[in-house]
Amino acid sequence: MATSYPTSLDTSGGTLRTDISSTDDLDSSGKEHDVMHVNVHGAAIALETKIGTGSSTPVADAVLMGTGTGTSAWDTSPTFKGAVTVGVDGTGHDVKLFGTTSGVYSLWDQSADEWTFVGADLDMDDNAVIRLGTGDDLLVYSNGSNSFIDHNGDGDLWVRALGTGEELYLEADDNLILRTGSTAANRLTINSTGLLTSPRSYSATTGNAANLYVDTDGSFYRSTAGSIRLKTDVEDAGDSYADAVLDLRPIWFRSLATADRRDWSHWGLIAEEVAEIDPRLVHWGWVPVENNDGEQVVNEDGDPVWELDADGEKVLRPDGVQYTRIVPLLINLIKRQDARIAALEAA
Repeated sequence: MATSYPTSLDTSGGTLRTDISSTDDLDSSGKEHDVMHVNVHGAAIALETKIGTGSSTPVADAVLMGTGTGTSAWDTSPTFKGAVTVGVDGTGHDVKLFGTTSGVYSLWDQSADEWTFVGADLDMDDNAVIRLGTGDDLLVYSNGSNSFIDHNGDGDLWVRALGTGEELYLEADDNLILRTGSTAANRLTINSTGLLTSPRSYSATTGNAANLYVDTDGSFYRSTAGSIRLKTDVEDAGDSYADAVLDLRPIWFRSLATADRRDWSHWGLIAEEVAEIDPRLVHWGWVPVENNDGEQVVNEDGDPVWELDADGEKVLRPDGVQYTRIVPLLINLIKRQDARIAALEAA
């Protein structure tokens, strides 16, 4: 009876006997002295053959590795060929991979079924792709020139900040550009100074009057000045207010506004002068704090900084003339002038 190893493991009381006492007959069946020697020596040779030659002293934190050429050694930097399985499906184990820096590691947490990086980076070369979704619905990668987040699966792509009080920031040192449509045309651009440009908003025209108001902080509002739904305490315009319009000084000027041509001239009014006659006929805006380059200062949160008065309130100054608010007063003047003309003609 020879050893069963390495085909199968030898068992106690079988090929390799562990129940032989000092008084047993070593020629009795199953305990023959020569057979036991043959079995033990055969098992030892089979074990040596399986493990191979090499270091016989176990090394701390090392793995006994075979070379495939009859040798083996304790290896602290082993290379595994083929699949490596840790644990059993449904009853896995934690796997922790340490770096050279203390406290930096990655961890497969079997209880949470998630991979965690503690102080460690996930470093991927150009054209290496992170693929999410059964059908590679979402791809994240860099091709060496640009970086991409590609969504080409079912449903929509959502980027969300769901916590209470949390905000979503998109930041670019230069332009922030939104593209839509099959031609991937630039639809909305916010440049580094905050100027918002929408080419389609210009090319899509209407015969209606302008109804967009931009507040001092850059907020957009739809102007609904004509609707009774947004008015209260309605009464006829007082003649004295209309008469004050006659104190306004019409001027001729060239504009310094950003988008205006410097070689063109215009007629208009001066907001500061209008405000002294009737402050309701001008737009009021906050006064920005500017740096030496004339750019508005922003705080650490990226919000614009404004001049404050002694009470901590933002300082206001006339920003522009509300010409549409002068029209009702002119109508009052015209109606009274028309009445005078009619009276004179009737005399």
